[in-house]
Amino acid sequence: MPFWPFKRKTVETLPVESLQYYLINNALTLNDAKFIRFCKDYKSQIEDHVESLRKVSEELRGSPEGEQNYVQGLMRAGMVLNQYCASDKLWNAITGPRDSNDPTSKLQACLNQIPSRIEQGEHDEVIKELQQWYIEMEKLRGTLPEYYKAVIQGQIGAVAYGCGNLKSAESSFAKALELCRANVDSDGVMSYLGNLVGVKVYNNELSDALVYGEELLNLYQSTDDPRLNEFSYKLEHMKNGNPSLVMMCRCGNKIMKPEEVIPQEVTGIHFEFVRAYTPMGKAEQLLEVANQYASTGKAEQALELSVEAAGIDPRNPEPLYLQALLLLEAQEYTRARETYEKVEELAPGWFETRFDLWLATQLEIARYTHEVFDLWRKLMDGGLHGVNLLRLAEKATTQYPEFAPYWLKHGEAQEELGQSQKAMVAYRHGLELCEEPHTESLLLVRLAGILSPTSPERRELLDRCISLEGSLFAQATAKVLKNFS
Repeated sequence: MPFWPFKRKTVETLPVESLQYYLINNALTLNDAKFIRFCKDYKSQIEDHVESLRKVSEELRGSPEGEQNYVQGLMRAGMVLNQYCASDKLWNAITGPRDSNDPTSKLQACLNQIPSRIEQGEHDEVIKELQQWYIEMEKLRGTLPEYYKAVIQGQIGAVAYGCGNLKSAESSFAKALELCRANVDSDGVMSYLGNLVGVKVYNNELSDALVYGEELLNLYQSTDDPRLNEFSYKLEHMKNGNPSLVMMCRCGNKIMKPEEVIPQEVTGIHFEFVRAYTPMGKAEQLLEVANQYASTGKAEQALELSVEAAGIDPRNPEPLYLQALLLLEAQEYTRARETYEKVEELAPGWFETRFDLWLATQLEIARYTHEVFDLWRKLMDGGLHGVNLLRLAEKATTQYPEFAPYWLKHGEAQEELGQSQKAMVAYRHGLELCEEPHTESLLLVRLAGILSPTSPERRELLDRCISLEGSLFAQATAKVLKNFS
């Protein structure tokens, strides 16, 4: 059975108070792709609690700013559920049902069908239909048709961007922005400024992106928008040359640099990659199917789709990362190594790329057999824990005692079983053998994590980890741990 690294987590059932908090907070802070995924995951739970969710929570009542943010988040949630999740319960509870023969109701029905039609590959047809609806809305008068004109242009831009037509996307987003300015729709203005920043960044037109970005930042500041925190860092990255990939920490609803985290003042630190470029929807859809194929042993179909996805979204490292892993599994080591090199060029430090590139090179020169790779894949992606992980790690370190990454997993298994001293022995042995910085950085931060916060060796290990061009996750963890010292 294939072991695949991109596995969906089980959706937990949330108490209504928690569901309400996450729904509104995520509506105000997450980008479109992440929030759509959240809504799809929790769709049934949201539908079950519509009446409770549409009421402002107790702690926000009496706060004009809090109530405004709540309504703003609820509106976005209703629209996303209506348009991308085939669920109109929340939207109807907010706006009330309309006559199905009303033109705007027919348009809304059309908008609701867009996600399923996009999944069927009807990008061009959807754009043509939306363009016709725009003409129809121009014949009508009133605030609702004007609102929908902006929505239509925004949708055309989103569909065009999703399939890689950046020129059309930019034109439509600019028209949507102009309409929102005329409608004095501040939420729409902020939304389409963000879209234009994304297009300009993808085209490496950073000076233009910064113009839109500065205006958006000022709007976020003036409205105390929850997205201010995250966008401030995005703008900072743009000003610093726009690195294609950075590792950030999310603590509650705030995002910050790892070195800024004060562990005593936060709970639930979550590390996440922040990419400079917004991925394109069509490529993401292809990748989702490709991963399904890969996880069921259909490697050839998975490879074809990943190649197609890379053609649509050439700045996205994910299709190439998937291709390289499939090539490694097929024992096409030279092609795998060349593909990993492209991933590292696009997004330095993407997941396990630096280690995988090293391993592909070793396999290419026949230093290791394919069994070494197979054992590593089972240790990494086989879903093993505790005793089962330790047994396989012991087998791996017995058969290939000189392979340092196995000692990393051996130590992790011991640590999981509460055997800290044995874990330290494994980590130290791995460091004696290690030849490449990715595994070395992980061994260093694991070992440092066991040592006392006051240990001089701990700080030395953390500094050494940070200095390496290794795992971005290990480096970020080391920066956070230094604040414990």
